[in-house]
Formats: sequence, structure tokens, C-alpha cells
Amino acid sequence: MLAIAPPKGVSTETVYIVDRPDSPQSVFYVGGLGPPRNAPDYFATDLANVTFGGAFTSRINLNLREDKHYTYGANSFFSYRRVPEPSTFIVASAVSTPKTDSSLVQIAKEFNDIRGSRPITAAELAFAKGTATKGLPLQFETMSSQAGAIGELITEGLPLDYYNTVVQQYRAVTLADAQKAAVAHMNPANMAIVIVGDRKVIEPGIKAANVAPVVVIDDQGNPVP
Repeated sequence: MLAIAPPKGVSTETVYIVDRPDSPQSVFYVGGLGPPRNAPDYFATDLANVTFGGAFTSRINLNLREDKHYTYGANSFFSYRRVPEPSTFIVASAVSTPKTDSSLVQIAKEFNDIRGSRPITAAELAFAKGTATKGLPLQFETMSSQAGAIGELITEGLPLDYYNTVVQQYRAVTLADAQKAAVAHMNPANMAIVIVGDRKVIEPGIKAANVAPVVVIDDQGNPVP
């Protein structure tokens, strides 16, 4: 069996630009490594993400789409692998090219806000708990969805009684738990920011925003002068 080395993650926040000449949009992928699926704070982390970008009414979508009108949508998610491999945390959006630098500033602001200056509120946590628990019956609505739910137990190494306790696990998360998870697992200092767009248009503004060092790469990840 082929052995795949564990991912190393990112040690320094960096903005990577991939040139796509004349692109009408810039596509953002902001991400880094997250906790494994069996982390003790999994449920707190999941609820923190609902607040940040895991639902339509999450902060980054309300900011970039509803308030600023930069995009049709922005979201975030944790993608989990088989234990003990770490997860991947991703923020994704496609924004209007002229608003690329402004979008970068707003994404950075949302990270700073949720980690300190504007912590998760009781109302946000209550909404996140409802989002996480009220949709659970849909996972057993059809034979296909039931198979998917069972498959999740196997692929993620979950106990067979997982669905008997999942609602109680979400309900037990406190505001302090969710905030601690946000601070621990949504740190942009450990993330790469990849922006695919028209370099000649977006690079000056991205550099002027001074969010992080800027490196231009090709579609294979190699540095470009």
C-alpha cells in the first residue's frame, strides 16, 4: 500500500496569486490544517464554523454578499479525513475582480472579529445548534442518505451509537467552548490564501492591502517572477 506523508500545513500566512488573464472574477481559497475528527472540541468547532461561514446567514456570507455585494456567496467548512489525519479548513468565494482587494480585507477582518474583537454571541450559538441538529433527520430520509450516514461512521471512525448522542453533544457546547474552538482553529496566521484572477488588475491592490506577503505562482504551485 502506498504510504502518503501527512500534510505539513502552513507556517506563515501568505497570499498566493495564480494569474488568469481577463478573468471577470477572482476565486478565493483560504485554508490550512484543522483538528482531526476525533478531537474533543469537534462539536464546538463545528458550531463555531456555522457562525463563521457554514450557513447562508453566517458572517462571511452576510458581509461579502448581503452587505458588500462582492459575491454571490462565501462559505467555510472543515473537510475531515480518517483519524488520526488532520482536517482541512477552507474559506471559499468568487468575487468581482475589481473587489478582490476589498474582499481580502473583509475576510481578514472576519477572522480577527470572530477570534477576539467580535466574539460569537449567544444568539449565533443558538442558531448554529439549531442548524446542526434540526437537519439530522434528513440524513435518514432515503436509502441513499442512510447509506451515506452509515458510511460516515466507517470512514471517520465514529462509534456505532454516534447518532444516539449527537444532539446531546451539540446541546452541551457552551459559548466559551465555541469561542475557544474559533480561536484555536480559525487562525489565519496558519493559513494560505490562494487567489486565482487577473494578475495585472488585482496584484497592486492586494499588495497595498498589506494583509500578508504576496507570492505569484503558476497552476502547478511554482513561483513566477
